[in-house]
Amino acid sequence: MGKNAIVGQSGGPTSVINASLAGVFESCKNRGADVVYGMCNGVAGLLEERVVDLSTLLTDDLDIELLKRTPSSFLGSCRYKLPDWRDDEAVYKKLFAILEKLNIGYFFYIGGNDSMDTIGKLAEYGERIQSDIRFMGVPKTIDNDLMVTDHTPGYGSAAKYIGVVMKEIIRDATVYGTKYVTIVEIMGRNAGWLTAAAALAKAEDCEGVDMICLPEMFSCPYETPNFPVYAEPGGGPSWQTLSGLAERYQVYLSAGSVPESDENGNVYNTAYVFDREGRQIAKHRKVHLFDIDVKGGQRFKESDTLTAGDKSTVFETEFGPMGLCICYDFRFPELARRMVLDGAQVILVPAAFNMTTGPAHWEILFRSRAVDNQVFTFGTAPARDMDASYHSWGHSIAVSPWGTVLNQMEAEEGMQITSIDLDEVEQVREQLPLLKHRMADL
Repeated sequence: MGKNAIVGQSGGPTSVINASLAGVFESCKNRGADVVYGMCNGVAGLLEERVVDLSTLLTDDLDIELLKRTPSSFLGSCRYKLPDWRDDEAVYKKLFAILEKLNIGYFFYIGGNDSMDTIGKLAEYGERIQSDIRFMGVPKTIDNDLMVTDHTPGYGSAAKYIGVVMKEIIRDATVYGTKYVTIVEIMGRNAGWLTAAAALAKAEDCEGVDMICLPEMFSCPYETPNFPVYAEPGGGPSWQTLSGLAERYQVYLSAGSVPESDENGNVYNTAYVFDREGRQIAKHRKVHLFDIDVKGGQRFKESDTLTAGDKSTVFETEFGPMGLCICYDFRFPELARRMVLDGAQVILVPAAFNMTTGPAHWEILFRSRAVDNQVFTFGTAPARDMDASYHSWGHSIAVSPWGTVLNQMEAEEGMQITSIDLDEVEQVREQLPLLKHRMADL
């Protein structure tokens, strides 16, 4: 390597974050780094020049093996978010001066989304000033939502677990000859790769799952400036990947939503649905853009970079017709009623409510729309990631046509199972004929 290396840990500690630290230390020493420094409390500590020579702490193989099994963050952590260098270049000048003083040629940062954001900003600034320092992000644990990441420690075992559990659930759910539908909610963070791993249940000894639903904007950070950056036209690489996954695993794929660009330069928040053959059977562009400013709470303006859609969406499946809308759309009762009048028995809602609107309105909205329209409502949300700039409420939910919350997750990644009987839609509508009694002329 020829120069010194430095490594830091950031964000929430996990059970294997120190194993990543041990791997960085061993690799750097094996490749000839003169000194491997550790940042005490991440970039925040580096700005105060609080660093340690790791060779003085990890003196033999036993120390390294113990480090791999030590919980929490060995070097301490921080939740410091670097500003944009265009807004505060002084921070960058100070950091690069410290790195030059330490003769750093290789910079490693272990963490989640904000840590990768830090690496990206440092690399961009380094390129601007023609620095020869190489910046590398090291994912912690699964971190299935890190952008443009080709290695996610722990994901393989987590995916295998999901596949095995799904196979067991399917075997249990198919022993009865009734018309039940079993809903399994698996909540990851942004990308939804844990949810997608449910497709691994399909094999010669198992039919596999029938439908997989992903959350809103699963393919990019939920920030308005990012939507044009990650936008792709319909039929682009993301569309091709999603279509291919549906065909490969013979599942219906309600693919959350992604930023979609058109030939006129517009960007939409778009939800695609693919059938078992990978054919697109539905496309919904978010009609109501999330432009809010809650006093003392959340401020967000999707219309800064997004264009609104103008259509209601209902699509046919072998199970029955389903409606589709995206997050903020669901607040508008007219849209839900339009889907139901067009035949929807189930309404799917990829969403990402935040920490202001989620506690106040998430559950009551899904119950209200279910009761008003006598349909099943399902909300698919990313798990909460406090390392990210946007904090999701999580709480993926399933509600019956009677307004009963059949299942609701917490904020963390996890799994829950819900069985539904689609005949319940007609049963409820016969017992309490709200749709027949409505007066459309009032």
